[in-house]
Amino acid sequence: RLPVVSWSDTTIAVRIPTGAATGYLGIVRGSWATSNGMWVGVRSAPRVTGISTSTARPGDRLTIYGSGFGTAQGAGFAAVCGVRAEVVSWSDTAVTVVVPAVTSAGYVGIYQGGVSSNGAYFVPLAP
Repeated sequence: RLPVVSWSDTTIAVRIPTGAATGYLGIVRGSWATSNGMWVGVRSAPRVTGISTSTARPGDRLTIYGSGFGTAQGAGFAAVCGVRAEVVSWSDTAVTVVVPAVTSAGYVGIYQGGVSSNGAYFVPLAP
């Protein structure tokens, strides 16, 4: 059973809980009426576990380590202190980027499949 966010004659919105698995989703009304269902894929958020250095200059390379980044970049991207970074290489567990011209400390993160990761704190050095 999933928590219902909204329900109308044509649309039902539910909240998918953390840790949910890919599987069949159907509607049961009362104790016996079941709808035709559909297969629903649940995508976990990418997770950052560390970065190669917590300080670097614009133009330096920075590797972001973690899991769930996806085997190919596709529409995914990495951000350093809120600025999209040029990707040098991409794998499911490591993404190497060129540090963009940022001046304020912030977080490094991965965005993949419309889902954002947690962040790792980063301090840019003067060029």
